[in-house]
Amino acid sequence: MKAHQQNRFLIPTFGLLLGTCSIVAAADILLVGNPADDPNDALVAFLTTQGHTVTQEPRRDGPGNANDFDLVIISLDSNSSGFNDPGEAAAWNAVTVPIINHNTYFYKQSVWGWTTDPLQGVGGSGALLDSPYPDPEHPFLSGLEAPTGTIFSTARGARRPGVEYLLPTGSTIVATGENSTTLGIFTIDAGTLLTSPDGVTAAGNIRIGWPLAGLYDWNFINSNGEQILSNIIGTVAPEDEAPRITNTTIESGSGDLLISFSPAGTTYVLKSSNDLTSPLSVVPSTTLENTNTTIRVPAAELNQDRDFFVIELAP
Repeated sequence: MKAHQQNRFLIPTFGLLLGTCSIVAAADILLVGNPADDPNDALVAFLTTQGHTVTQEPRRDGPGNANDFDLVIISLDSNSSGFNDPGEAAAWNAVTVPIINHNTYFYKQSVWGWTTDPLQGVGGSGALLDSPYPDPEHPFLSGLEAPTGTIFSTARGARRPGVEYLLPTGSTIVATGENSTTLGIFTIDAGTLLTSPDGVTAAGNIRIGWPLAGLYDWNFINSNGEQILSNIIGTVAPEDEAPRITNTTIESGSGDLLISFSPAGTTYVLKSSNDLTSPLSVVPSTTLENTNTTIRVPAAELNQDRDFFVIELAP
């Protein structure tokens, strides 16, 4: 996973004090659809401005290398080829990374078995209304502006499964459409049994059903829709493992400070201060060694103005 990080560890010259770390994760996303015929330019632009890496691919023969990404988004412009041939429903359902699926066609019992709906959706509003939200405290819905439920800037017709069609055990309705009659957003837990013509398959990771009303909805999405997608990605995409300090040693002979950390990394900035409140400044002349697991601080840098050190890792 490619991520923007700023991980800070405060290291006294003698001893070790671990500070806090803050990770702003950026996901490596596979957007599956037909980009040559129906580009998802607005969606891709939004994702990339959020710092995510987006790869667009049509799929004609199953999920392929989908597990090499942090997240898969199934675009509304995906057709059945590559998704519903024998064995492909089970293969997609078993993908081990999270999937956001905007295409109601694949929800059907006769395709991936995410709902018992035999149709491609039963109509409904393109808006998720102020109420009812079955789960208003759900992290997917945090930070929305009033009216909190409206995610499209204009009213649009939608094809959504009706709430009367059953979701698999292990599912949560996050938001509904007009008059609580249609599904807005729902989740399916990892390991949930999904029944399709390919048989019963355990979901490999969380599945998010979010039916969009039309192919170019993201051209009309407003800040609430963007916030929901950001919330989803931030909740389900795996975070990078934060580096941790494993050892600090003053090397005999040279007097250099050796700062060992894990996991290995090649990009870092080492800063220092003589206390915990003075401004930090970059430490010059450091080197990275031992297969990118150790920072060497020259002995000359270990003086009264450099009592505390901070490691900041960035892309």
